[in-house]
Amino acid sequence: MLPNDALQREVSLRSVRRDDPAGPEAAKISQESLGSLLDWAVHELSELGHGEARASAELLLGESLHCRRHELYLDAGKLMAAAGAARFKGLVKLRKARCPTAYLTKSSAFWKGEFFVDERCLVPRPESEVLVEIILRSLKLPESAGINVLDMCCGSGNLGISLLCEWPAGNGTFADVSGPALDVTRKNLERHRLLERSRVVCSDLFEMFRRAPEKWEVIICNPPYLSHADLLNAEPEVLREPLMALDGGIDGLDFYRRVCREAGDFIAGGGWLVLEVGAGQVSPVKQWLESQQQYDRIFSECDALGIERAVIAQKKLA
Repeated sequence: MLPNDALQREVSLRSVRRDDPAGPEAAKISQESLGSLLDWAVHELSELGHGEARASAELLLGESLHCRRHELYLDAGKLMAAAGAARFKGLVKLRKARCPTAYLTKSSAFWKGEFFVDERCLVPRPESEVLVEIILRSLKLPESAGINVLDMCCGSGNLGISLLCEWPAGNGTFADVSGPALDVTRKNLERHRLLERSRVVCSDLFEMFRRAPEKWEVIICNPPYLSHADLLNAEPEVLREPLMALDGGIDGLDFYRRVCREAGDFIAGGGWLVLEVGAGQVSPVKQWLESQQQYDRIFSECDALGIERAVIAQKKLA
């Protein structure tokens, strides 16, 4: 029989739920502490590099216990339920096979929120947060602003949702050519309680909007922009993500050619187009936007690592 204090420790960590379908077997206590399991996982994932190995191990153990990362260290000496330990080790094996951590935890932090993600969409990247920063800084609007935002190639919806959370009176349109990705968008809109202020449209860029032209104050877009050479050299985790959300054609610029040519017709006077770009893509994208003669200002900005990450254009008033 297990000591009562050991069982209580497990219950307090929420590693076993009362309705666990595994039944009594799930309540068995393993002989491994949280700290030892964490150290084991860091060692198993060492080929990822120490920082990434520890971050992945913490996130996966937190997922197995349904707790936050810092709680793992507060309870490092406590024993883990056998079922939870087995589940954690299974997740570590998948991560070692280079499955993205976010797909295993079904969660990714972005801006000020947490987003549901799975294999139907790209994993939000921290470097994309610069797009949100640029828009908030450029527009300098109060929270009460009833602004209309289009998140084109929305994937999980992280960009548009982050903006709508900053503007409680704003409205959003989320467009993507992938129906499965849009299902993830809807889930995140529901999670952030934004369904009433949003609509979701399956569209190949602006194709579905030509029937009844609309104009938005902000169009934010993170299109597929990896070249075929980039894809051949991509990390294994990247290649687990949807190819259609990555493949930008031979030179990575296919979608920018279309967006630069078409977006101006859907931006309100004085409105903004903000595009995420890859390395070396700023110059051609700016040139294509300039050739449209629809914008007063066209400039680029860098992410936190100093890499040019965004091209921004402000539409002429008339």
